[in-house]
Order: sequence, then C-alpha cells, then structure tokens
Amino acid sequence: MRAQNSVTYNLSSETTGSTLQLPSEGLQLATDGVGGTYSKGVDYVITISGSEHPCQDSYTLALSFMNFDINEADTLFVYDGPSTDYPLLIASNNMFNALNGERNVVYASQNNNTTTNALTVRLKTAIHSGSERGFYCSVGCLKPCEQIMPHISDTY
Repeated sequence: MRAQNSVTYNLSSETTGSTLQLPSEGLQLATDGVGGTYSKGVDYVITISGSEHPCQDSYTLALSFMNFDINEADTLFVYDGPSTDYPLLIASNNMFNALNGERNVVYASQNNNTTTNALTVRLKTAIHSGSERGFYCSVGCLKPCEQIMPHISDTY
C-alpha cells in the first residue's frame, strides 16, 4: 500500500486534534518515536479523512501496520469515523490485539465509505520508562478479506 511519493505524519503534540486528508497516493502515520521511543503520559488523537479521494468499489479505508511496539500499559485505539465518539474498531498494545504478523491491518467498516469515510487514531500512554518504539503504518484504500461464515451440519 505504500506509495513512493506518500508523506509521513507523526502522531505528536503538533498534530493531535487535526484531520489529515488522504491524498490519492496514500500516507504514512507513525508515533513520534521514529528512531527512538514514543512520548510518555500523552493522549494524542488524529483523524484521517478520505473525503477528497474516497475509496472505490469494494475497497475501504485501512491502516496497514509495518511496525508495532506499544507498551502493555499504553493503548492504540482506532475508531470507525471522524472522532472518538464513533464505534471502536480495535484497542491494541503488545499484550492485547497486537497489530503485527498476520494480523496487521485495521479496516474501516463497509458503510464507512458512504457515511463518514474517516478513521480516528488515538494513542493514550501512561507515564513509564518503557523502551518501546511505537508504530508505523500506511493509510490508504484496501480490499478487505472475504468474510467467512461457518456452517456446521450434522448430515453427511
């Protein structure tokens, strides 16, 4: 999903509370710990809006994590809309719902494209002396995996 010309935004005191418009080439979002550890004792919130370049067809707004290292006392939240008042998609850290390995993408809901077309990311950290590096993700339009509905039958 990463485009060569995409811009990286750091989730920091300078960007918290802002709304980023998703450019057609996508963007990168990271903690302020790129090259070191992220800030402690903060509550950063940023919204990514796809209103200028909405996802097409069966694609939806998504965060694809390349790096994820969030202390167990801290939490990364992703909401399905333009604020923290919208449904929570995931709350994650190294101990709970870690966004790495095969489970590294958070998708907006399918109706998000026709309603809000936005995701809100919140990083709430405790005051601790951890050495975790934070996260780095690409933001863009992805096609979600097909939802599988299991059906168990007792007939052969």
